Amino acid sequence: MSQIMGRDEKDALSTSQLIYPCMQCADIFELGADVCQLGLDQRKVNMLAREYAPTVNRKAPIVLSHHMLMGLKGPKAGKMSKSIPDSAIFMDDSYEEIKRKISKAFCTDEVANNPIYEYLRYVIVPYLQKVTLCGKEYTLEDIVPGYREKDEEGKILIAKPKFMEEFKAMDKKQLKEDVARLINDIVEPVRKHFETEEGKKLLATVQSFNNATTR
Repeated sequence: MSQIMGRDEKDALSTSQLIYPCMQCADIFELGADVCQLGLDQRKVNMLAREYAPTVNRKAPIVLSHHMLMGLKGPKAGKMSKSIPDSAIFMDDSYEEIKRKISKAFCTDEVANNPIYEYLRYVIVPYLQKVTLCGKEYTLEDIVPGYREKDEEGKILIAKPKFMEEFKAMDKKQLKEDVARLINDIVEPVRKHFETEEGKKLLATVQSFNNATTR
């Protein structure tokens, strides 16, 4: 339980901290989910559910853990969070809002610990396959590291795309403008759906649940 809560075994836990992981596991079984797809930060809870399932004659869920996007404010601020609106892009954000958030985002000349690169690598390029950044066209293979054959010691070598080197010289203002435009291309269909009468009703229903839990 301590590890799930991000603490050491020697740390004292409150009753709520002991119950919370159990509630997370209960969600999986209550929904009857065959596949449990959550972020890597929830992997320990998912594995707890898999270990618990056979003891009560339940089918263990398949676990798919995905990468957690870094918050737009940079590595020191941690992962994106709905409680910090400027740390993430939301599916109903307007184009102006997207541009504002991306323009303020943390971005250095290095791809490591860079939220702009993370959005490109994990969201934009895998979805669009081909993008134009700072006047140059890039494909999935240009941006996302691929795998080469094993070396003599059996170690897998990772190909380093030239984009990682070109990234340093890119005009970051132009890059951010391009990234904002590409993100908008992805979220625009969703945003437009929620502008329809059907979408507005659905959004209002979801927001009512959120408001009820925060009272």
